[in-house]
Amino acid sequence: MIKGALAAANESQVRMLFHSTGFNHESECQAVREFNGLNALGTIIIASKHSVEETFYRTLDNVLFIGKNSPHHCCLYYPDHAAIKALVSQTITQLKQQQAPLVAVNYIYDERMLSSRTKLMQATITDTVPELNFSLQALANSEEKADYQTVQLQPNHVYFCATDNIAIRLYRRAKEQQLKIGHNVWIVGMGDYDYSDLLVPSLTTVAFNYYQVGYQAVKKLIKRDFSSVEGTFELKMRESSRFS
Repeated sequence: MIKGALAAANESQVRMLFHSTGFNHESECQAVREFNGLNALGTIIIASKHSVEETFYRTLDNVLFIGKNSPHHCCLYYPDHAAIKALVSQTITQLKQQQAPLVAVNYIYDERMLSSRTKLMQATITDTVPELNFSLQALANSEEKADYQTVQLQPNHVYFCATDNIAIRLYRRAKEQQLKIGHNVWIVGMGDYDYSDLLVPSLTTVAFNYYQVGYQAVKKLIKRDFSSVEGTFELKMRESSRFS
């Protein structure tokens, strides 16, 4: 996403400033205030679960959100409903067709991230396979290795993850717990990062058009176009969701 934004900025000969908040809402608000004080063309916010509810942003006419659809703001958002429905449906259908001994479905997410995606995943899974046990597990910080020590993978479970990074961490947990991905445990991510297809086994995930969204966000600010746009997705059905 940042690569796409930088490409658009370089083409238009504008300067970009970055601030990493670590999903800290107070830090995010402070950064927006500082950028606004610099008379910037605008601020692009990768939305957290608190961002779009922040009333302060509604007083600004140069804020654009990425990753969340809100009627109060200009948003470049992803088709989460269609993507999650397709990912869950294809994964479960494939495992059933291969007669995998599937007994339960789990969803692991970072509690700092968008709560709407978690609710959507829960509803989709329970609607798709109501006969299977389902559980949610929140990580306080998915970037901290220590948080994964609380994750106890179970045989014959499929684990949907909010991001590919979380899924990749579970690969290590599976090895530590002597479980074989693609045989007696299945792991699915979201995001399709550059290295997701290089894992062994390769990671089943869903790809969003991150680069294009970052590029488009900068171009929209420059053009003063604050209309919302929905992104695209592509399923990447790979080895981690197959039964062998």
